[in-house]
Amino acid sequence: DSVAAYRKCVNAFCKKEVEYLRKNLTLTSLRSSLTDYRNAVRNHFAGQYLPVTFQDRHSGKGHIALKYLIIKKEETKTYEAQETARKDKYLHGLSRLIICNHSDLVEKAGALLDSNSVYDIAAGLLLLTGRRVTEIFKTAHFYAIDNNHVRFSGQLKNEKCGVAAKGARDNYVIPVLADSLRIIDALARVRELKPLQDKTEKEVNTLVSNSIGKAVKRNLKGFIKHSVDLSLDNFVSWNSIEPKNLRSMYVHIAHYNLARTAVLGSFAHEVLGHANSGAVDNYMEYMLYPNN
Repeated sequence: DSVAAYRKCVNAFCKKEVEYLRKNLTLTSLRSSLTDYRNAVRNHFAGQYLPVTFQDRHSGKGHIALKYLIIKKEETKTYEAQETARKDKYLHGLSRLIICNHSDLVEKAGALLDSNSVYDIAAGLLLLTGRRVTEIFKTAHFYAIDNNHVRFSGQLKNEKCGVAAKGARDNYVIPVLADSLRIIDALARVRELKPLQDKTEKEVNTLVSNSIGKAVKRNLKGFIKHSVDLSLDNFVSWNSIEPKNLRSMYVHIAHYNLARTAVLGSFAHEVLGHANSGAVDNYMEYMLYPNN
């Protein structure tokens, strides 16, 4: 009948799409992407008459596609095992990345704001504001609140598959690690030296990723050590710093300098603007070296 044919057609389409994603994404990205797909389906068919439905445990009765846009049970078990192993590494100090001499690091980043190189300026802003590369080059706007805080708008990753992420935020106050007016002026210089407002987010990333990566390594390496056991006396050098690492470093330094009594995880969630509070776990691999 027509209902069975529709169900079969949807199943086949979803299976093809999931297999394509499975071949091209890591398990973590596959899991995240399928969540985005299901949210898009819920949003698209909300309020519509559905001849074939599926009882979704999260949102009740929904489109039949929700039944098929999922990972396998064995993939769920593998993902959970990977996450447990990853968190055990840093929660027990076996693979902590130690931020050393963070005051000198902040001073160095602040000096970069006066550079003639747009990529050096941007590297400084990444650490001093905790924003993403594409936010600095395209979407971010800062409005001074006081010397150490700005109101930030232009948050990325708030929407996927055309659906706003649950709990997504934009236009909120963040701490900054240099004078707020210097931060605002430096952002304006980035936009003047490298105007990318007419580019897509993907195009911006392609155009700047190589140069900003080099600028970060050139200017800000040498401040991270790798802990190889539970002792704070046994470090090895760790020089593979990337722009995305500065976001994690910002969280710990801003917490220590400006909000030391706040719970670190809650602080990270608040200042990074993640829709999902669980995402802050990814920033706990770092810690500040005591007394520096």
